[in-house]
Amino acid sequence: MTARPIRAKVLKIQHLTRDIREMTLEMLEPSALVFRPGQSIAVTVPDPNSDLPLLRYFSLASPPRCSRHLVLLLNSHDHGKGSKFLLEREPGAELQVAGPYGSFILHQEPERELLFIGTG
Repeated sequence: MTARPIRAKVLKIQHLTRDIREMTLEMLEPSALVFRPGQSIAVTVPDPNSDLPLLRYFSLASPPRCSRHLVLLLNSHDHGKGSKFLLEREPGAELQVAGPYGSFILHQEPERELLFIGTG
């Protein structure tokens, strides 16, 4: 799968816990993203110290069947440039992202349900 530029907007932000936020992005152009579990997207973050933007990568927490809406989980106490930028966005704000990225995917159908948990 080749990563491509994507226009998306913040659809909603939910407070799951004191520290964790769930951000749902709605795909604008293209209208859907084909990805596999374990892949991520890159969010374009303006860099005030440079003319070049930064790319910050976030794992997709949404199942591939919901490819019109992309879900990201963010730690509100993370002071990284990407998390800070996203947490300052309000519903309706447009974002430039790209993806999908990553090759940590299952190459064959498992015989049972699997759950992978990772932290940043």
